[in-house]
Amino acid sequence: MKKSKTTHVTEQSALNEITLYLTYEVDFEENDDFDVLDWWKSKERTFPILARMAKQVLSMPVSTVAVEQEFSSAGNVLTASRSRLSAESLETLICYHDWLKAARRTQELSITPSQDFMDDSTTDGGSTYAGDSD
Repeated sequence: MKKSKTTHVTEQSALNEITLYLTYEVDFEENDDFDVLDWWKSKERTFPILARMAKQVLSMPVSTVAVEQEFSSAGNVLTASRSRLSAESLETLICYHDWLKAARRTQELSITPSQDFMDDSTTDGGSTYAGDSD
């Protein structure tokens, strides 16, 4: 397959930019206030491709919430009485539990209060619905 002239020029300019970056002398003060995104923004004219890549990679939010939730659910499934579960069985149980929670969330989003539900309310302001809480 023959490369187009535009692709070749782009690849060449990217290689030139990387070469320039690797030989570029960086002069900055070592302090806690250094902002790498600001640095790349100030070098946008010199390194347009690398600056764009840096912005895409460095501006991604970092989150550990999903990982912490998975370990939390694993702790709820793997107890002293269930310590003989294989890794595959444990993974299956956690996936199944997550699917059930997702199905409940989807159902809850699609339910709108109807007049029947409002009529079934108890006199103390509570509801007669005995749903499963998660």
